[in-house]
Order: sequence, then structure tokens, then C-alpha cells
Amino acid sequence: MYNHLLLMLALIGGLSAFFQVFSWWVRIPVILFLLLSGIILGPIYHIVNPDEIFGNLLFPLISIAVAIILFEGSLTLKLDQIKGQGSIITRLVTKGILITWLGISAITHYFFDINWGVSILFGAIMVVSGPTVITPLVRSIRPNTELAHILRWEGITIDPIGGLLAVLVYGWLESKSTHHAIIHTIGNMFLTFGIGTTLGLVNGFLMTEFLKKRWFPDSLLNICVLNWVVLVYVLSSTIVDETGLLAVTIMGIVVANRKNVPIDFILDFKETLSTLLLSGLFIIMAARMEAQYIQSIFWYSIALFFIIQFIIRPLVVWVCSFGSSLSWRDKAFLSLIAPRGIVAAAMASLFALKLQALGYPKAYLLVPMVFLLIVYSVVLPSLTGRFFGKMLNVLEPDPNGVLIIGANIVAREIAAQLTNKNIPVTLASISWENISLARLAGFNTYYGNPASLHAERNLNLIGIGKILTITPNQDLNSLASIHFRNLMGADSVYYLLTSNEKKVSEKLLVATKHKGVQLFEGDVTYQQLASLLSQKWEIRNTLLTEQFSYQNYLDKNSVKTLPLFAFNPKGKLFVFTDGYKFKPEAGWTVMSFVPKESPQA
Repeated sequence: MYNHLLLMLALIGGLSAFFQVFSWWVRIPVILFLLLSGIILGPIYHIVNPDEIFGNLLFPLISIAVAIILFEGSLTLKLDQIKGQGSIITRLVTKGILITWLGISAITHYFFDINWGVSILFGAIMVVSGPTVITPLVRSIRPNTELAHILRWEGITIDPIGGLLAVLVYGWLESKSTHHAIIHTIGNMFLTFGIGTTLGLVNGFLMTEFLKKRWFPDSLLNICVLNWVVLVYVLSSTIVDETGLLAVTIMGIVVANRKNVPIDFILDFKETLSTLLLSGLFIIMAARMEAQYIQSIFWYSIALFFIIQFIIRPLVVWVCSFGSSLSWRDKAFLSLIAPRGIVAAAMASLFALKLQALGYPKAYLLVPMVFLLIVYSVVLPSLTGRFFGKMLNVLEPDPNGVLIIGANIVAREIAAQLTNKNIPVTLASISWENISLARLAGFNTYYGNPASLHAERNLNLIGIGKILTITPNQDLNSLASIHFRNLMGADSVYYLLTSNEKKVSEKLLVATKHKGVQLFEGDVTYQQLASLLSQKWEIRNTLLTEQFSYQNYLDKNSVKTLPLFAFNPKGKLFVFTDGYKFKPEAGWTVMSFVPKESPQA
């Protein structure tokens, strides 16, 4: 028995990791694969039984995991990201919730012939979306920044509000008399919002003070924050049921929006932990469903989903965005994205058991209805989101752009040539003189340290796929490389050597593994490129053909050339480095430094 339980846990963990990687390969949100694998392992083949594995710990563990996921999501909610669209988000989580709740409740009552009490509770549960589904979808579909912020804010803030709504409805159902139910519900509403908001604000401000004053040792920072979040959630939920979700969400928003609070390490750790928890939760919750109930409501659930998705959701979006700056294309795209997530699944599982104990008929249908709608609401945008996004022209541009750290003469010359090849370029520099010259030349620029907190908030990286650090400042190059390597990955960051780096002892240099990929072939330095420009070298483009291959090009120019970049026939940019892995072929264009008197190849 012991070994069997270990095997089941290992299976859940292994599938979680596998599907995370697989979804990255195929560019489809991982939630779809997790849900389907849970259904296959649970109700279809009965391989995994979560109740047997976890016993009475199942729902406490799910509740704590959801709280951690919500806190991690709320840490990314910056108030300055919703300038101009705050009213839309406010309406979506007020008017939008009301319309969705009442609409789903009425349809469920008449469509499934379920009594009003269970229908109203089901409607309350189904208003919930959440970061567990929105974040992977946004990353996969990649809508423009404005739409991404609206979806993320709606998804994260609607979770605790929807959860509290469901708790209030359940409290009303649990009450005996109508008079007592109304009084009980109103009292619960004020109590839950008061307790959750107070604990969230107080602990959020306390945590920011601890972080700013560095009262936690770096080695224990993540552990302390994690346990603090769990403690706040448990304390709040102990005082009043389910207020913990509201408390940890407000706590995260406070931490995210107070100035000069170092949360980078916390975000990295929480994102990894949330990914792990999310993957396991979806498999576990899907495995708890019962096959006979799924079969009995399968076709009804599809019809219900189409009504929710294509009538209620568009109505919500258009009502809540009336008078805003959103175009009809933006509204149409927002209407498509309305997934449900783990919070809805957890609440359905919990309340179904409680309603059955209270004797409500058909309460057992809550779980299969919620899970089927989760599957449908994730499958639809997963499979069609990018297609409709492209058709509506609301997606981010492909990341073929370049951010050049530096606006000196070398950086400006390279930027000019890349711009001529239709590569979007932004120059970032701490030199006002160089930035001024770059602006006069018509380049997009950022004045300031590209690794600063101000840059994180204001430096637009949409469409940027590569970072080139091209300055004579060794320290700035290293700092920027390390910063963007963590943000975009090592393969997207390239640095140019300086002459000092070739002279300084190895023990005084920043390790290459922390910086990215070294620019161009050989130990070319910034000073050498600046010298070549002063000697009238220039950057030229050479088109390769079947008769004039890349090897012919190198043989003809011998040492009188320095290959910089290559472009395939579709215009995709490739960078020459030591040990570059691509091979320019016929139809490609090679961009190189060559002497001005050198004949055009």
C-alpha cells in the first residue's frame, strides 16, 4: 500500500512536468493536457484515486495551494499597468459578475431542471476564472499589452470575489428561514469583506516593511514569505470561512505596489511553486470525477457552455466596456477568453458534498458540470485563440525586434542597418548625449539604466526577441546581460567584449554563464568596432545565391570582413557568435563590417 501511494504521487508529479514541457513545445496551454490526463487516470481507468492518496488532507491542501497561487498572481498586479482601463476592470468584477451570475443561474435552473438554490450556487461558482488558467492562456496566445493586463487583472481579482459570493450563497442555503437567511447573508457579507480586507492590508504593509528593511535573511526569504502567506490564509479562513482568498490577494497587491520593495526573488520562487501546485491540482481534481455523471450531462453541458460563451460573455464584455477606448476587435477577443480554473473546481467539490448532506436534490451534478465547463472553456481559446487573435489583429508582434544597450556610434550604426532590414530596434543608454543623437536619427530610445526598476515599468519589450549589449562600459554590460538573461533567457542575450575584459584577470570577470552569448566571431571588442568605423569601414549586405554560397563569400573577402548578422528569406534575424549553429544558404542575406574600398560582393 505504501509503495502504491508513492507510485501514484510520482506519477502525478511526472505527468505534471511532462505536460508542462509538452505544452511549451506545441504552444497549447498546459491546463488542457492536465485535465484530460486526470480524467483518463481517474474516472476512465481508475488508476489514481485522490481521496485514497490524500484522505482528509485533500481539501486543506487544495485550499492552501489555491491561496499560494492567488498570492503569486497578485504580486504581478501593478496599478500603473491599468491606467486608462481601470474602469473596465472594475465593471468586469462588479457588473460583469452580476450579469454572469444571474444569467448562468437562470439557464441552469430551466435547462437542467435544478432547484433555484443549487442553480444560484452553481452560477456563483462559475463566475470565477483565475490566474491558474488566464496566465498560461495569455502567455500562449500573446495578446497585446492592453488586453493582457485586462485579462490578468480580471482573472486574479475575480477569484476571491467569486469565492466569497459562493460562500455567501451557501450560507443562505444553509439558513432555515427566509428572514434569518437574509439577515445571515448580509451580516456574512460585511464580515467576510471586513476581515479579509483588514488582514490583507495589515499583513501586506507589514511584509513590505520587513522586505524593505531586509529583516529576513536572503537564504530564508522565500520560506518566510511562503509561511506568512499560509498563516494569513488559515487565520482569515478560521475567523470567517473562505475569507483567506481575499486576504492573500489584497496582501499580494499591497506588496506589489509599494515602492522600493525587493520582490524579484519572491516572484521567481512563487512562480515555480505555483506551476508545480497548479499542475498537480488539475490532475488530482479531474481524477475525482465520476464517469456516470459525466455521461448523463455531457450534451446538456455543451449546450450550456455555448450559451455562456457566446451569449453571456459577449454581453458582459460589451456592457462593461461601453464608452471605453477598446475597439470592436478588442471586445470580440475579450469575449472569446473566459476560462474557469482550479478555484471553481475546488469550490464545486466542497459545496457539492455539503449540499448533499443538507438534502438538496441533484447537488451531485455540481462537480461534473463545473469540470466539463472548465474543459470546454480552456479548450476553445487554447485551440482558436491565436487564430482569432491574428484575424482580429490584436496579438503582440513576433519577437524579432532588438533592444540595444548603448546608443553610441557603433550601436547607432548597427541599429540603422537593422532598421533598414525592417527589424524594430530600441536603443537604451545612460548617456543623454548619445540618446539625443539617437532620437535625432529617429530611433526608439530609453534614457536610463536598462536594469533599473523604472525600466521594468517603462521600457517596452513587446516584440523584442534579442538583447545586444554594445557599450564600452564593462560593468553596465554585465549588469544588463545578467538582468535580461533572467528575464528572457540566455539564448536571447548577447554581449560585446570590451578591451578591458581581454586584459583583466579571469578571477575579476563576471562568469560568462551569467551574461549570455558573446557577440560576433573571435574576441571582437567594442573598441575594435569603433576603430573600424573611424577607419571608414562600413556595414554592407550580401545576398547569397546558389552560385555564390556563404563559403564563397568568406573565401572572397578573406580577413577583410566581419560577419555580424544573417537574415533568412522570411526576414528572421540570426546573430553571428563563436560557434554559431545556423548555416546561411541561398536566399539568405549576410550583414558584415567591410572596408569601404572593398568591392561589393
